[in-house]
Amino acid sequence: IEISSKIGLSNITVQAVADLAGVTKGGLLHHFPSKQVLIEEVFNILMENLDLEINRIMEKDSEPKGSFSRAYVKSSYSGHENNSIKIWPAFSTSLVLDSEMQKIWYEWLKLRLQKHKKTDSSINCEIARLAADGLWFNLNFVDDSNKNIFNPKLLDTLINLTFE
Repeated sequence: IEISSKIGLSNITVQAVADLAGVTKGGLLHHFPSKQVLIEEVFNILMENLDLEINRIMEKDSEPKGSFSRAYVKSSYSGHENNSIKIWPAFSTSLVLDSEMQKIWYEWLKLRLQKHKKTDSSINCEIARLAADGLWFNLNFVDDSNKNIFNPKLLDTLINLTFE
């Protein structure tokens, strides 16, 4: 994750990861037979972290209706309010271009939506999640000169949708 945030996902080499991990290239390839497998495993770790973050946010929410969607929206903005996001832009690009990562993402989302069907199936919750996706991609694809575009009113509006 550290390397991709510094040099970009497409510039990662197995050797660079091995060097950072303090292992031989052969040792790394023993666990990850290709660069693609390594990248997918990092993406899986990021998805697990996203899941944990969403669960933490949901635990603090006293209103069950729309709680997954609120947590989803809030997690989309996590780190953007102070521009601390480093890794997601590289993975955003990969998510758009890599069909395997798309499958991981869509399977993750499908399972969450099934799990929260009773509380988060309203059209407003869907609108809030889809808008959060679009805003998340926008925040991750802007260049550094425009990084200060976080809009708390927009976040509040999306959150409020999930209560309707």
